Amino acid sequence: MISFLRLEATNCFGIAHANVRLDGRGLVRVDGINHDATSSNHNGTGKTNLSKALSLALYGQTSDG
Repeated sequence: MISFLRLEATNCFGIAHANVRLDGRGLVRVDGINHDATSSNHNGTGKTNLSKALSLALYGQTSDG
């Protein structure tokens, strides 16, 4: 079984810097808050970009190719 300890991304898909600890957390829910446009709630907060960064680190490409 593969266990990820953390995901760190810098200047990747619009993420200036993110450091997410994953060790010992089991199933992880990624949620976000859009402070720029409160009517959008969780849209545009970078949730997909975190998974794209993980895909790029593991496979050398993202799900969009």
